[in-house]
Amino acid sequence: MVWFAILGAAVAVFVLTGNPFIACLLPFLTAGRSAVESAFWLRAYDPDRARGRTCFWFYLAVAGWRAATYALLNVLVFLLVEKIFAVGPGIETIGQTMITLLIGLGASTILGIVGISCAVHRHVRVFVLPAICKESGSEFSRIAEAVAGYGGFNHAIFVLASSLFVPILVLGGALSIAGINVENPRQTDAPLAMVGLGIIALGPVAAIPALIWLSHRSVARTPADCWARYES
Repeated sequence: MVWFAILGAAVAVFVLTGNPFIACLLPFLTAGRSAVESAFWLRAYDPDRARGRTCFWFYLAVAGWRAATYALLNVLVFLLVEKIFAVGPGIETIGQTMITLLIGLGASTILGIVGISCAVHRHVRVFVLPAICKESGSEFSRIAEAVAGYGGFNHAIFVLASSLFVPILVLGGALSIAGINVENPRQTDAPLAMVGLGIIALGPVAAIPALIWLSHRSVARTPADCWARYES
């Protein structure tokens, strides 16, 4: 219900101001708030310092991922509102709005790579519940109670996926663009563009074994698998 209210507020700002970038900032700034709060809380209060610091990076990465997701959702909502209210954001302002998505996705990817490296090096398997700080009442000793019977999804898998696939897609996209000469199509480097397209098409598939291996090394199956010890 909270997110429906936030999106409703964003739509209202968009309709009143006609500026999708300003409207997009509302969900963007609030999307990862709980995850950021939990990240710093775990880093400060987890008695297992290696686990706390590793979770810190994963939770920050999830905050960026959630911000990017809601930025994309906002763009889709704005386009729908345009059809209903005839308030057109225009290509330029839509591009500005997409900046929030790129910032969130880029931050999630970089922070995720750091977090995965820490998890593999420190032999820590992470379970990400963005609101774990709130659910535990900001008391680390209550984590066992907060996660008891939890059957939800581990958000850490999103961090793992973006950290692997985004760099591959960025590399493929960069090579594809580099192989295209817009000013003089006759000088287009077709082999380079084909390599880029090949990386985009086949790179994520080739990365699946790495995804599976890293998931076993860094992603916990259950909360208890991450927080094997709850005592403060």
